[in-house]
Amino acid sequence: MLELGEKSAVLHKEIGNIVFDCGVDILITLGKLSKWIARGAKEKGLRNSSVKDFQDKKKAMEFLNEILKDGDLVLVKGSRKMKLEDLVQGLKQVHIDQN
Repeated sequence: MLELGEKSAVLHKEIGNIVFDCGVDILITLGKLSKWIARGAKEKGLRNSSVKDFQDKKKAMEFLNEILKDGDLVLVKGSRKMKLEDLVQGLKQVHIDQN
């Protein structure tokens, strides 16, 4: 969605609305444009305490490593430019490879 230009903010906000409608317990966003996803979810009704916004993958991974428990389901979505596979690999090393 980084490639969407001027429609990007509106479309990111719509994703936030969908996140709320899906019953997500916690939303963690990463990057400049993701603030619109967070805003959309909050406007729809997701509690402020259930939304965490990060600008740095390392900080997001540290936070996730602190809160994740066995059986948690994590959806990672991002533009290929965000290289979120680094975050996924880091989480797998801590939560899958150690078990």
